[in-house]
Amino acid sequence: MTDAEFIKNLKGAVNRDAAALEKIYLAYFKKLFGTALFVLRDRDDAYDAATDVILKLCDYSGAPAAIRNHTAFLAAMARNRALDILRRKNRSLSLCEEAVPIADCPSDCLWLEDICAVLSEEERDVFVRHALWGCRLKDIAKECGVPYIRVKRLYALVKEKVKKLYGRG
Repeated sequence: MTDAEFIKNLKGAVNRDAAALEKIYLAYFKKLFGTALFVLRDRDDAYDAATDVILKLCDYSGAPAAIRNHTAFLAAMARNRALDILRRKNRSLSLCEEAVPIADCPSDCLWLEDICAVLSEEERDVFVRHALWGCRLKDIAKECGVPYIRVKRLYALVKEKVKKLYGRG
């Protein structure tokens, strides 16, 4: 979906057009879920975060035309919502001293958890933006305000770690 199509669909979603919301949902829910899963490492919480992002789009009060890069906008929304859930969860866990079992995750997202376990936070951010959202490495560098070569090296390190994880390196 292009930026213009996203803006058109976002305007429709804000005006309660179910078809426009469905287009956004079908195009981005899996990516939102994957982004949240990298932060939360819990399938149920990641699903909740992705759902919250979709629902927040229905009540978006800003100017849709002001969104210059909708993929970065959605990725940031998913990451921020996941961080909010993580903060709330950590606060509640510190209040109760019970052990919290790790949620079962079906095999379709186990690879995300495996990769998440071996990458640093900075590497995960580059991986999510590039592999899940399809952002170019140059765009990631520009958005983060770091040199392109740094992002390129980080992604090379990510590829090395993933190859090593799956026995191909």
